[in-house]
Amino acid sequence: MDKAADIIAGRADGMVAMPRLASLAEAVCGQGWSVICADAGQIVPAAKRLAGLFGLPALVLGDDPALADGTGGLDGSRVAVLADAIRRLGAEGGALPVVVLLPGPVAGADAEGISESAKQAFSDALEAICEGRPALLLMDESGADAAALGEMPARRIYNTLRNVAAYFDVTLGALMPSGADAETATRLKLGAALFTGADALPDADSLDELAREGTVPGLLLDAGDTESWPFAAQRARAHGLLVSTRPGGVPTIDMMHNFMRAAKDARGM
Repeated sequence: MDKAADIIAGRADGMVAMPRLASLAEAVCGQGWSVICADAGQIVPAAKRLAGLFGLPALVLGDDPALADGTGGLDGSRVAVLADAIRRLGAEGGALPVVVLLPGPVAGADAEGISESAKQAFSDALEAICEGRPALLLMDESGADAAALGEMPARRIYNTLRNVAAYFDVTLGALMPSGADAETATRLKLGAALFTGADALPDADSLDELAREGTVPGLLLDAGDTESWPFAAQRARAHGLLVSTRPGGVPTIDMMHNFMRAAKDARGM
């Protein structure tokens, strides 16, 4: 199996750079990512083109604001298109590992909490997406309140989602909000947890604890942040480490090339 897939699944040490490239789709493919995501026949070649241009070890799909339905749940029609694209990639065989990024249920909840209809929408979405066997399914909780992620409603919905993903042998993880720590990730029993910024990555003892709990840690860096790569490589010597880019901001093509070049240089340290 591909080394990147082994690191994502927590079976190997090393580092996987998997930046979010949705904001570069128009510059590279001639159409905005949200337009592309309306058609599975466009998602597949666009994702492969972006991955090939920047030398990515994994394809990042989803990452589309239109997946959220505006009520805290997910748009079923957009999910169906995404699931179709994942199945098509899986049918090709030998393709890069697929990482899927969906809106997070806690980040999308209102003051009343996560509704029953939203819970059902997330459960249905994960079932459809996981049938295509992506390597990793990430929920974007970067905009959530860190304290809310540690509370019982969040733990309940993640118990449900984790059970769905586990049935298909898919790793479930999350982009963590500012202020979240290793304990938050272990409470949710995440298979992967990406923290915002190098300074937010748990210390060595906490990384050991995450590893014991089966959680692969990760970093969310600004696309222009190449100085954090040596630090990331140091952490990856003892643990698998996933590195993506933070939400927001529009990286240039040159910036993304520099980001991936820094990742390659750090791996060779």
